[in-house]
Amino acid sequence: MVEQIENKLLNSLPHILPRPEFVDKLKSRLAESPIFQRRHESGARLVVVLVGLLIGFLLYIVGRSIPMKSPRKEQEAEVSKT
Repeated sequence: MVEQIENKLLNSLPHILPRPEFVDKLKSRLAESPIFQRRHESGARLVVVLVGLLIGFLLYIVGRSIPMKSPRKEQEAEVSKT
């Protein structure tokens, strides 16, 4: 039903193309709008947080794969040498 109404309007109204100056001005106004700026800033924050989490996870994995000497085992080894 809605499609029929849309088609009737599309066929009955004349096709008008907007002036390129209008389109360019509208584009620049929308790109500089506060909501777009906030979305851009929040997207940048999200990327920074995700990169930080990824680096932290990678450091955790690398840290777990490196065998660490326990100070207790080193003391036992020194005592057994004497």
